[in-house]
Amino acid sequence: MKTFAVISILSLLFSVTACSSGDAGRSDGEMQFTSSGNTYELTPDCLDYDMDGPSCAAFKATNAQRIANGLPAFSYCKTCTAMAEEQSQDMSNRGYFDHTRPDGETFAQRATRFGLSKGAGENIAWGRLGDEVVALWMSSPGHRANILNPNFKSLGVGTYNLYTTQVFYVDTDK
Repeated sequence: MKTFAVISILSLLFSVTACSSGDAGRSDGEMQFTSSGNTYELTPDCLDYDMDGPSCAAFKATNAQRIANGLPAFSYCKTCTAMAEEQSQDMSNRGYFDHTRPDGETFAQRATRFGLSKGAGENIAWGRLGDEVVALWMSSPGHRANILNPNFKSLGVGTYNLYTTQVFYVDTDK
């Protein structure tokens, strides 16, 4: 119950970011996403992380921010990525923008469902992709606090249409 309370408190600390839209599309048979002129292509290291181009770019940009602020880079978290992808897709499919789903499922409940009950955090955004969304998150105190939280050790990112979700976890065992 104590862990659930910690997750619930963490979920209350999140703020949401709404941004102007970019464009997503395909070119030459390869997945490409464009946002404000930036193209995010699927690179080999993104395949290692099992992420698409925009998600991988956001993962890398987040780690660059951690390192620039004297913190260690996040480890890749496959479970966090699955949870982030599910949230981005759910927000897109059901047309909402919130940490709590229309059916009432909270972030804390989702984290528990994915086995992230030791402690987790989440950032969501709409309309920007890759490094651009990380720049926006870094200018928002609540999102920045999640990115620079020294208690979080691993990260997963999921992008669907123009929705991006980051899920942070306190351990590296997922």
